[in-house]
Amino acid sequence: MASIYALDPVRVTVSIPEPAVGKVKEGQSLQLHVASAPDRAFPAKVVYLSPNLRPSTRDLLVEAKAPNADGALRPGMFATVELTVGQEQLPSVPEDAVTTEGTVKKIYLVKEGRAFELVVRTGVKENGWVAVLEPLDGKTQVIRRPPPGLRDGAAVVLGASPNPGAAGARPAR
Repeated sequence: MASIYALDPVRVTVSIPEPAVGKVKEGQSLQLHVASAPDRAFPAKVVYLSPNLRPSTRDLLVEAKAPNADGALRPGMFATVELTVGQEQLPSVPEDAVTTEGTVKKIYLVKEGRAFELVVRTGVKENGWVAVLEPLDGKTQVIRRPPPGLRDGAAVVLGASPNPGAAGARPAR
C-alpha cells in the first residue's frame, strides 16, 4: 500500500464559510501561511469550487494550487489562508507602532501629553500600514517605534524622543 502526493504544485483544500461563498471565484489569488515558515507567504490560485455546500458545516470546499519548487509546503500541513473577498475602510497605523508581547498586540496613543496603552486586534497589513480592529478617530496621534519600557500614563514630549519618530506620532488614518 502506498500514497502518492504531488508536491509541486501542491494542492490545497480550503473551507469557505457560507457568507463568503459568492465572493470566491475560480482563478482568484490567495496567500498561504504555515507555522514552519512564519515569515513567508505562499501564493496560490483557486482552481476548483465544489458545486454544493456541505450540509453539516454550511461551508464550501475550494481547491487551490500553490507552486512549491522548494518543497516547503507538505501534504497534511495546516495553513492559514488569506483570500481577499472585498475591501473595507478600517483605522490603520504604521506597522512600527504595533508592539507584541506574546500574543498581545498594543499601540500607544498620545492623549493630553501622556502615553495611553491600547491592546488591539490587528487585521491586514499593506504598504507598511496595519489595520486596527478597534475604533480610532482620525485625530489620535500614535507613537511610532515606542521605546522599551514605555508605560501607560508616561509623560510624552512630542518631538523630544531620542528615538526618531517614536513620539512624533502620525495620526492614525
